Amino acid sequence: MIRHAAGFLVVALLCSQAGAENPPKLTALQQQQLFQKNRQLIQTLVDGSVEMSNVSNDYTQRSRVYRRMILEFQKELTTAADQNDPNRVVEIGKHLDTVMRQGLAPTLKVARGRLGPDGTGMNDLIDMRDRSVELADWLQNKSRAQWKDNPQVQEVIDSLEKTKKELGGSIAP
Repeated sequence: MIRHAAGFLVVALLCSQAGAENPPKLTALQQQQLFQKNRQLIQTLVDGSVEMSNVSNDYTQRSRVYRRMILEFQKELTTAADQNDPNRVVEIGKHLDTVMRQGLAPTLKVARGRLGPDGTGMNDLIDMRDRSVELADWLQNKSRAQWKDNPQVQEVIDSLEKTKKELGGSIAP
């Protein structure tokens, strides 16, 4: 039941983002194609949400779940960049930014507080933070190189810069 509710929540979030831009009416075939394109990402987000609900007080484990979600975003972003699809990069980049800023950064901060500066698992948290920042750097550099004149891409680049600062401060002493 929770899985279905979480799935509905993720789909509703994605639909609300798409609806906010007032896109043209899509045919059933186009909707199916979009769903298939997003299926693996949606599945990863739903599974991650369910897993996090089962480990709600283990912030180190929650950080690992966020990291798996971020790896799925990385796959999708790599494909979009390779296909020279700036609209997809913007769409996925915004969702990635949200997951890193509103999910991973505060979770790392709480996990760090519970572990202490020398606690077991601190190196894993630092690695998760650093790899997420590296992904944001990669996306920013790739986007600047390919779509420097696209204002929507620039908005994602700017937002990721703020997120990197928050991630940097999430584990700082």
